[in-house]
Amino acid sequence: MLRFCCLLLLILTARAPRCVAERMTWGNLTGRFVYSGVVPPKKMLSVTKDQAVFGHAVPDLSLLVHEGNSGVANVVVFLITAGDGDLPIHPSYQQSEASEVEVVFEDGQFKPRVVLMRTTQTMVQRNRDNVLNHAIIGFVQNSPL
Repeated sequence: MLRFCCLLLLILTARAPRCVAERMTWGNLTGRFVYSGVVPPKKMLSVTKDQAVFGHAVPDLSLLVHEGNSGVANVVVFLITAGDGDLPIHPSYQQSEASEVEVVFEDGQFKPRVVLMRTTQTMVQRNRDNVLNHAIIGFVQNSPL
């Protein structure tokens, strides 16, 4: 019995570093950003063009705070490397590597408000308003659209 227990311990010990290394290779980051203090009242933005379609004001969606729990919507967190090296990409991301990401113009607003995409993906812009809309997008490291 002692020999069996020692053998089992040896097998588990030999396997443990590999299991730990596999689990440590990838992880998940979860969190919640909370607005501190009194939530500011919602603002409206003045419409200076196409008032026949949009009216005289549209909601300002630059800061969205949940009234019940003060959670802030549309927060983006990203990782950068300390040096010149690239961050590894999880193999599951290959499934959507060449997929389309949709942005809809509706009621004078972008929907969704925030879109995350990679340079290998295609942005599809759909206009559901009765006026011409277009997006001019500037990036930190890539050429603007």
